[in-house]
Amino acid sequence: MKKLFLLFALVSLLASCVEKIEDGGNTKTIEVSYDAIRPLTEMTVEAKEGYITHVIQSADTLASLTQTTRILVPRSQKSTANRAAEDIKISYESMSSTSTTNGDTMKNLYVLMFEDSKGNNDNDYNDVIIHVRQTLNKLKTGVEMKIELQPVAMGNTRKMGFGCDVYILDANNNLVKSAEFIFTNDIKVDYFKVNDVLKMINTYSYGRPLNGYPTLSTKIVSGKDLITGAEYSALNYRANGTGFLPQTIESTDIIYINWFIQNDKGEKCYTVPSYKSDTLDWLSEAGYPIGLLISDISEAIYKDSEGTACGKDWINYPSEGVNIEKVFPGFTSWLQGTSVAPDFTKPVDGTYIDAITNYGGVSLYDMKYFK
Repeated sequence: MKKLFLLFALVSLLASCVEKIEDGGNTKTIEVSYDAIRPLTEMTVEAKEGYITHVIQSADTLASLTQTTRILVPRSQKSTANRAAEDIKISYESMSSTSTTNGDTMKNLYVLMFEDSKGNNDNDYNDVIIHVRQTLNKLKTGVEMKIELQPVAMGNTRKMGFGCDVYILDANNNLVKSAEFIFTNDIKVDYFKVNDVLKMINTYSYGRPLNGYPTLSTKIVSGKDLITGAEYSALNYRANGTGFLPQTIESTDIIYINWFIQNDKGEKCYTVPSYKSDTLDWLSEAGYPIGLLISDISEAIYKDSEGTACGKDWINYPSEGVNIEKVFPGFTSWLQGTSVAPDFTKPVDGTYIDAITNYGGVSLYDMKYFK
């Protein structure tokens, strides 16, 4: 009888170990379909001679072009196929002496939601949440990139940096990594003005960032042109958050940006990439995306203080420790490519932070609040 009991105990122990390994994220538990969750997709916009071609999504102008150009637009959240969002339209404006265009302009808006490591994560995707408005201006003097950021939440107690990699088309029409930028080495201090490393921000309950209103990143800490070897610094990255990209990309049609946070172990934790290179490590040990890049969430348009549409990327995100699948049922099957994206406008009650209501109508990119 004692032998039988010991055998039963051993079997129970082994079973619990197997369950712990699967749940702990130390083995791969999911196969993610990149094609199903690709955040942006390419779109070729045919120019019309004598006209400015506008690419419009709801009230938001994504691009204004004078020449045929490949651009990145939000991919459809209503289809498993890799296609542009259904509400993207093309319009034409006659180019006259009164037209105000200084060059072709392209814009992307989205929300970045991170886990803070490549290991065992709770998949609440609120360890760092940042809204982004990225603008590219193709001028005669070069390609100008402007990055505007709004920190929303930080549900971890680690020192985290934030940056991006830039990919461009080379002479052979292949995408190559062209530049990398670090915008901050300490998100909590620089973006939230919080010096308490143990303090979590806006993940148990919602309150405005302690400095009053959303702020804009107006500098880079460091950066490097990987083609020419040139170093970037705050000296050649303008105070308004704008900088010129390498001269080698003056004529490129399309630019991809992959975003990451860097934890205190030196790990770069990437969102689902806009460009998936063979060497990019963007999945956790359990096979889940370490970070999400989501756009085209709803048709609600938020405008800045000048009345300019600033995108559709607001999201009510998971509370601390709540798996995102509980907030947005169907999330996991979306990752696997077996269903369309969950409705990110309809979180399950009691499991999320109501960021939209708590911002009280303050628009995402209200320029008067930028420092």
